[in-house]
Amino acid sequence: MPTLDEEEQMVMPLVVRHVNEGEWRAVGERGLAETPRNRLMIALGAILEDCPPDERREFLARLPVAARVMWKVLGQRQYRRETRRIRGRHTSV
Repeated sequence: MPTLDEEEQMVMPLVVRHVNEGEWRAVGERGLAETPRNRLMIALGAILEDCPPDERREFLARLPVAARVMWKVLGQRQYRRETRRIRGRHTSV
């Protein structure tokens, strides 16, 4: 069974070749729409945790100001609490 990193290395080049920007955006919007509101900051933290710092900054810059403020004020703490509960350790996000 491939790891998540291996899957990403295999799948993302195919996505780039076969899925246009609008289709990829629709995938993200559908995922966002299906995420329960009380889990949105957890989902954002999971996305940001695996991003290199430059991608993290770019991703956050594209969010609405309200979402960035929520992430800073509530989301980071909520995500750390969730990862501690699951992993038993602190995360860097």
